Amino acid sequence: MSAQRAKTPPTPPLTRRAALARLAAGAAWAAVGCDESARGAGGEASAGAGMGAGAGMGAGAGAGAGAGAGAGSDAGAAPPAALPPEALPARFPFGVASGDPLADRVVLWTHVAALPEDDAQGAGSAGEGEGAEVRWLLSRHPDLRDPDASGAAPLRAARDAGGCLKVDAEGLSSNTRYYYAFEHHPGPGGGGVTRSDVGVTRTLPREGDLPDDAALTLGVVSCAAFNAGYYHVYGALAARDDLSAVLHLGDYIYEESRYARPAVRDYEQPGEARDLASYRARYAQHHTDSQLRALRRRHPLIAVWDDHEFANNACPASGGGEEGAAWAARAADAKRAYHEWLPTRPTPAEPLYRRFELGGLCDLFMLDTRMDGRDPPLGPDAAVARFDPARRLLSPAQERWLLDGLSASRAPWRLLGQQVMMSQLQLRGAPEASRESAAALNPDQWDGFAAQRARLLGHIRDEGLTGVIVLTGDIHTSWAAEVSLNPSDPALYAPSGEGAEGALGPSGGALAVELVTPSVTSPALAGTTEALLSLLRTANPHVKWLDLTRRGYLAVTLSREEARGEWWLLESALEPSAPPPTLAAVARVSPSRARLTVEEVGS
Repeated sequence: MSAQRAKTPPTPPLTRRAALARLAAGAAWAAVGCDESARGAGGEASAGAGMGAGAGMGAGAGAGAGAGAGAGSDAGAAPPAALPPEALPARFPFGVASGDPLADRVVLWTHVAALPEDDAQGAGSAGEGEGAEVRWLLSRHPDLRDPDASGAAPLRAARDAGGCLKVDAEGLSSNTRYYYAFEHHPGPGGGGVTRSDVGVTRTLPREGDLPDDAALTLGVVSCAAFNAGYYHVYGALAARDDLSAVLHLGDYIYEESRYARPAVRDYEQPGEARDLASYRARYAQHHTDSQLRALRRRHPLIAVWDDHEFANNACPASGGGEEGAAWAARAADAKRAYHEWLPTRPTPAEPLYRRFELGGLCDLFMLDTRMDGRDPPLGPDAAVARFDPARRLLSPAQERWLLDGLSASRAPWRLLGQQVMMSQLQLRGAPEASRESAAALNPDQWDGFAAQRARLLGHIRDEGLTGVIVLTGDIHTSWAAEVSLNPSDPALYAPSGEGAEGALGPSGGALAVELVTPSVTSPALAGTTEALLSLLRTANPHVKWLDLTRRGYLAVTLSREEARGEWWLLESALEPSAPPPTLAAVARVSPSRARLTVEEVGS
């Protein structure tokens, strides 16, 4: 099939940036859509004028103990200090990382660089002389004595992956902190051994590992445009010692320079990433940031992609103005680069959605709402087409996997880690009988796939499932909401309040709660007005708290009695140094009742 470039649709789809701008302007859904790509470079949406241009450790420890250090480890020992950027070995310039932890294994990652002396020694790419290899070791001790696991990989494995190397360290103890490193062994006559920075990781607890009063804390982040600010959020998370893992919900990189702020920092590679070499270059530049390297070195990552790891508005059929064979080749390159640079266990040929069990306390379902069965963006008929039962955000296989997994789970908490907002986000609500008259803000979210959302929520209701928490990124802002079939229909949802539940039961028709993490750097709104907030509260009675202007992260602490979501927010990410994030709000929910209580801590 010959490469084809997609025709420009007559009405570009409305996406997160345009939705924020429309929200800021208070525009009606019926107005002509505006795609992200129409956005001017650098500015943030102004609350008053739509598209105008804008501008000690902060985190407290989670309640209770996180995953324990494990028997035989140096419990409570300080992790080894990170090497400063200038001291990182040239052979391992991007440090180390770990990810996809299970009770008995974890993926370890590094990047092995080729050096000028390799050619002089006849070693070839990344020092691949005769007998050259990369060895790894993992220990319960910061000095790496008495390794629990070790192994070696030929250097050609790194060469074939653009320098990246991953290993799956198996046979580990559950609920245990480990330390690890890589070593470059050049082979006979090739010089000395070079060791990487030392990383810290941990395995997940098995059922029975945790006492009844234990708690686990997860960090949650998304949307980290390199050229839109500095990664202070990553630095704050790296400084925490109470995290079992960090969930990255997508837009880990950006393929284009839409948020360019030359006064902050910019991409070395001009234009848009479109092939394997340019995607690899994007990842490499992102990882020159010391705070990102610190996060990856300090905590295991559990990650999923969104669209900007591929292209704006990406889906299996199209993205970035391309479709057909051209898009298929580009998407394959983007997927390969992602799996090279992220410490994921799936291969590019396997689905990214997967499940993690955390000690009988929580089952975590990481979804792929972007590249597994997602239908293309809607056009001008979105108000009606978004209710089409055939329209999908998840493939049939992923939907079945999720529904079966939710039903099979016996944990008090069922978490969904996913990319786009599940709660209705509207400028005007409508009862179910006249649902097509509602003014949805952004059909790129679950609002654009209403029938599949209804199937999922109906399954939760019909199966009597409790403790469902949806964790979301994508929209660059912070939200706490109760998820129902229709928050504007009193027959399906009653806003929280004394005696409001009535015949709808103790949760008043709420079937889950949703906690949305803000961006790490990507622009939100420059400001808000009381009129805007009033509009949102009236049209969205299920939204219990929001912040539309600040960047930051979400920390979710789970115990058997409650889940607590904390939003730690920055005033600005535009300066090279900044005060740590401060606690802005705390949301609480019990596993048996999908009702949020939110306390705003600061403003």
